Amino acid sequence: MTIDSDDNLWVAIWGGSRIEKRCGKTGKLLDIIDIPAFHVSSCCFGDEDMGTLYITSSGDGLFGEYEECLFRCRTKETGAEPDFAVL
Repeated sequence: MTIDSDDNLWVAIWGGSRIEKRCGKTGKLLDIIDIPAFHVSSCCFGDEDMGTLYITSSGDGLFGEYEECLFRCRTKETGAEPDFAVL
């Protein structure tokens, strides 16, 4: 799961072949990105402009050629800038 600059959640759906974009306040489904892999395992924004969503899939030997892959998807949204704290 990751968050964009508008506080929306982007959730990898394990066993669902998709990323769901959901409103961070209400949980309402805002968008779906279909992924050609069954077990979508994680997502995060990256690149210099934080406008690329990187998506991983997990492999367990059961679901075909898109297991254990890294996908990238340009979005209209941008990821939230990281806020680091030194502990």
